[in-house]
Amino acid sequence: MYVKRLLGPQVGIALSLMVLASESSAQTYDPALESVIRKAIPQPARCAITSEPLFYCRFDNALEGNIVLELSSTKEGPSASLTYNYGDSKGAELFGVVSDFFGSVGVDKKSFASCVQQSHVVSGEMDVGDLILICRYADLGDRVTYEIFAHRTPESPPRASDVAVMRRSKD
Repeated sequence: MYVKRLLGPQVGIALSLMVLASESSAQTYDPALESVIRKAIPQPARCAITSEPLFYCRFDNALEGNIVLELSSTKEGPSASLTYNYGDSKGAELFGVVSDFFGSVGVDKKSFASCVQQSHVVSGEMDVGDLILICRYADLGDRVTYEIFAHRTPESPPRASDVAVMRRSKD
């Protein structure tokens, strides 16, 4: 191994760099959400993990190019982005996917609908249990985009067991 050829301070430097490298690539998003996202996203979807770290899956109808849905998870919590053309029935269907996705992480349907409706007037946030739900809306001519985020309140760290229990209860 390469470490055997290093002497004195070089060994310490090499080990420090190895530790830093392993810390920076550590997974900090909730791994239970990866399973929830993979189950919720329509197929075909592309999924990946970035260096932020961020896990996401993206569905789009590349042939028509008018619908994009992305579900993701970071250390702050789950999020979704949906863009579609007004009047497209697939957009409404995918909006239901987004609603169900947030339901699986603890956002009740009434709070979700209220946050989304409020976002048509002003982007904002609302407390939903131990979550802060943030909803944004943008009207882009004949297209609409929704961005929705659910973050744990500062005093409530994310718990993988909560997501796993909710997921089991839906099955």
